[in-house]
Amino acid sequence: VPSRGKTKPQEDTAGGNAQDELPKKPAWMATTADEYDNGQTRESQDEEESEVEVGDGSSDEDVQVLKTSKKGKASASKGRGKGKKSRSRDDDGTGTKGDSRGRAMLRELPKEVRLIVTRANMFLRLYICLEKAWTEEKKTGDAKLPNKHTVAKQAISDVWKLRDDEGKPYQHFDLGFKILNRDNNEDLRNDVFSLIWTGAPQLRNQVKKEAKSVVEDTYGLKNLPAVRRVSAALFLLKYNPQGNNSIPNFVFDNIDLQWSDDDVDIKASTLNRKRPFQHAAIYTLIARYWFSNPREALMKSAKNVEERFLSMPDNLIVFVCNAIESALADIATGVHQFTNKVYAPKWVNLMDLLKVMKARAPEVHAALKMFLGDSVR
Repeated sequence: VPSRGKTKPQEDTAGGNAQDELPKKPAWMATTADEYDNGQTRESQDEEESEVEVGDGSSDEDVQVLKTSKKGKASASKGRGKGKKSRSRDDDGTGTKGDSRGRAMLRELPKEVRLIVTRANMFLRLYICLEKAWTEEKKTGDAKLPNKHTVAKQAISDVWKLRDDEGKPYQHFDLGFKILNRDNNEDLRNDVFSLIWTGAPQLRNQVKKEAKSVVEDTYGLKNLPAVRRVSAALFLLKYNPQGNNSIPNFVFDNIDLQWSDDDVDIKASTLNRKRPFQHAAIYTLIARYWFSNPREALMKSAKNVEERFLSMPDNLIVFVCNAIESALADIATGVHQFTNKVYAPKWVNLMDLLKVMKARAPEVHAALKMFLGDSVR
């Protein structure tokens, strides 16, 4: 994304680095009551706020924004969704035609808005990699994960916070937000949220695609006959009780498969249970996906991004394990969808294990991160 003059965005975290005093955040991108514009009270927000509806939280479909009426009934916007008619461009050029299914298309947005979507998508990807790989499932309601609309709003808020060296908004982003802030552009805002969220399933599927190649090499599967590949994958996917949680075989180092005809000999096969989360597949996938030339833009998209990846946050470790598991499941059972519904609970389980490790053996937890970081460098 081009910047005005020679200045660069001042960014500190996965999102933008807000200055000490920022203008009041527009209500449509607020995620807390305090952030709503014009000093609205909680009661007025209940009547007027727009929120992003995320369906049942079990799929990676696009975010849809609902407008809550003063009567308390939520009416769907004319945004994206199955069965919706394709929309025509508005007279002021801010509407979108969409594709044949009525879904918004990035190229049809105003240029200034496209720049916001592109930058917000980058922030979304950083959040998924470094903070929380998945979103809340309504059926389980696990408090460890955010809901989808909060993540999407945060990504666009991170763009809104960006300032140049003089503390001023970047002109191209400022123009885009002026368009989005218009009262009659609710449909356009809906399209923006939907287009931003497409980055989530795209990222997850890209990481899984790389994982499919990594598991073939690091677990020695590519030269095995088909029947042995399936048996090996099933062994690697086996979970074992670990306190209140469970841990799969594939995360351990020094895996040595032994065979009885075409089946893995479970008793004779070994793995190093003293080295969890240290198998070569984990750091190899991190190195191949995030530290390769195609991902250079992501590493430069915010301050200290590369350092944050090399610090090996628990979320990154577990996200990679999720992708490896999905790739192995493809071998074991056929095509296996890498979806929020399936992997959010698995993420919670493995994150809990790392949390326990950090609490009970902080030196082991720190050594794990150092080992993975050094292996990637």
